[in-house]
Amino acid sequence: MGRARGKRLINYVAIRKLRRYSNSAILPLRWAKTTDEAISGGILYTVLAGIFDFISDWCRRFPDSPVILTEGDGTVFSGFLKNQYPELGERIQLDLDLVLVGMGICVSFQA
Repeated sequence: MGRARGKRLINYVAIRKLRRYSNSAILPLRWAKTTDEAISGGILYTVLAGIFDFISDWCRRFPDSPVILTEGDGTVFSGFLKNQYPELGERIQLDLDLVLVGMGICVSFQA
C-alpha cells in the first residue's frame, strides 16, 4: 500500500471512530482495552491536549479575551473541553454563525 493511500485509510478510520463520540461530551476511556477504543481515545485526547495548550496560552496573553469555537467540530470540542478541563468552562463560547457573519461583513465592505 502506498504511503498516501495508507494515510487516507488512517484518516478515514480515525474520522469514523471520532463520529461515534460526536453526539456526546463523554470521552472514551483513556486507558483503552480494545484497539478501537485506543485509536479513538488516542486521537481525541491528543487533539484536546493541543487545543487546551493553545487556549491556555491565549488566555495568558489576552486574559480578558473570550475563547470562541465556531461551527464544524466546535460543538463537539466545546463539550469535550468543558468536561476535560472544567477551568475553561466559562471562557469557552460557541458561535455557530461567526464565520458567516464575518464573511457578510467583509462582503459589505467590498460593496
